[in-house]
Amino acid sequence: MAPPFPRINRLTYRHDWSILHIMRQIATYSLSRADVDSIDLPATLAQCRAFVDGWLTSKTGNDDHLTTEQIVLKNGGRHATLQREDFLTPSGTMFAITLTEPSGAGRFQTYFACSYDDSDFVLFCQLRTATDDVALARVNRYSPYCPEVVRKIVKQGRWLSGMNPVETDVIACVDRDGGRRLQEMIWNFDRTLPIVVISEYQEFPLHPNLSSGLAYDLVGMATVVEIDAGASWLITEQQGREWSCYGGAVRLYWPMRDEHDSPFWHPLWTQSKLLSNAHDTKHAAGRIRNQIRRMILSRSAFRGEPALIRRIRTEHLTDQVTRAKDRGEFEELSRAYERENSALKDKIESLEDQVIELEKKNEELAAQVRQLDIAKRWQSSEMGDIEPDDVSPPTTVMEAVNLARTTYNRLVFGRDVNEGVKALNATAGPPEKVLRYLQVLDKIATDLATGALSGGEQYQQKFRDHGVHMSGEGGLSRAQKQMRTWDDGSGERKLFISHLKVNEKTSPDRCVRIYFEWDNKVQKFKVGWVGRHPG
Repeated sequence: MAPPFPRINRLTYRHDWSILHIMRQIATYSLSRADVDSIDLPATLAQCRAFVDGWLTSKTGNDDHLTTEQIVLKNGGRHATLQREDFLTPSGTMFAITLTEPSGAGRFQTYFACSYDDSDFVLFCQLRTATDDVALARVNRYSPYCPEVVRKIVKQGRWLSGMNPVETDVIACVDRDGGRRLQEMIWNFDRTLPIVVISEYQEFPLHPNLSSGLAYDLVGMATVVEIDAGASWLITEQQGREWSCYGGAVRLYWPMRDEHDSPFWHPLWTQSKLLSNAHDTKHAAGRIRNQIRRMILSRSAFRGEPALIRRIRTEHLTDQVTRAKDRGEFEELSRAYERENSALKDKIESLEDQVIELEKKNEELAAQVRQLDIAKRWQSSEMGDIEPDDVSPPTTVMEAVNLARTTYNRLVFGRDVNEGVKALNATAGPPEKVLRYLQVLDKIATDLATGALSGGEQYQQKFRDHGVHMSGEGGLSRAQKQMRTWDDGSGERKLFISHLKVNEKTSPDRCVRIYFEWDNKVQKFKVGWVGRHPG
């Protein structure tokens, strides 16, 4: 262990602070122990130090990091720099490490600190990145992950993020009692961590590993909850459909500001949206898992150091300067340190005031930019992000059809549609997928009406591009044609051949077909049937 008061090194000190300004912060963990009154503080700090040393050993393959400031990483033999710091002051005890690794054309840095005093024990970890280029160029995207050392430490005890208990495993909220528990968690205005909710469809989530994968990724950053239909319905009944999450959907509930919070600020991805353009459920789960991890970790980036760490660091520096003065040595250096320390403290206070002011302005602007936010915020072709739904999903097929009737201007529904819907299971499709298929049909109708799309293969490809299975039927008998003749919305009966296959290989009352035909006269799609396969 390094001595409590190491020799002053001006270059190191200046580097410590300047690196905060030239490197981009991409994620920050800031936690405190919930059981500080019942643990051995020095032993707990020693345990954290042992975890850090074990993590560094795993990166180097040896214990050289204990005696050197430059280490060789196992991965490709790259050289990294390591700085260790130990502090013992009247305010408390702390150790910290700064590991700077090469990363592509730049650097990736992990700053880790643990400290305690008589009443608190805190963990702080910040991930930073920067390029070595001096030229102005596109910012390199870096997708942060939780350092394994943080995950191991957090799993060893009871931790808090602000007043929020840190959960390291998935919470299961089942039936109405589980729904009540989730409701209390979401609408707790003291909550400081986001909640990610994964709902079930027909007793199964989107993918069996999605919840556990998110809990692994987001330890110390979010609470992951898996709910069944009973819990979903409780939220729907108590808070309204616009706040709920059901039918295989995934939802991210950010910490609530107040009782006037808008549901549009808490993104929802329905099952059909998650599965669109995905190879399978595993692919869909991987995409949304990565997207939510990036969203949450990036929001954490600008947390400041805990007050305890700042106080220990300041007292340590002051003590060093005082000792130098008492020895009558380096007086100029001591004065410089005093000026620099005072300037840095003033700058920190100024920046903190700016952050508070910007947060206030951000809240005032949030309502004004919501529509633009929905349209643009989640579009990231480079990351392959999935745009969240901007409306509450329907809970039944009839709701989906009625919503399409009032929303999509390029669709005309015939009089037989309701009869077909009534013969289906209410949750067939599921309903949000039925709505999405009708939405795609309306989009293609708009393209046909405006001349942006022609018929033939281009017409067929458009459906495939949207992940919608469109088909036609030929060689039908007279009886089969009769079964496919429905009202076209104008009082006339018409044979419908083209149809969308919402799902198949399921029970007849869940096998949804949407039959439609283009009407060139009115420049709209006529929908003749939404119901079971006619046979």
